[in-house]
Amino acid sequence: MSNNEILAAEHAPAEPMGDEAEFAALVESFVREQAPRVFALAEEMGGGERGDAEISA
Repeated sequence: MSNNEILAAEHAPAEPMGDEAEFAALVESFVREQAPRVFALAEEMGGGERGDAEISA
């Protein structure tokens, strides 16, 4: 699944994005791609159901 497909799913009914390990790897890849070179914070949304994540830089 490409990053664009995952972002498009934001507007679809929320379903878990893979298992916990897959979701963690996905968030980690977003952090690496979008984070400034100083620091970034990543927060999982959805009460532990792996529905979404937000990166703040």
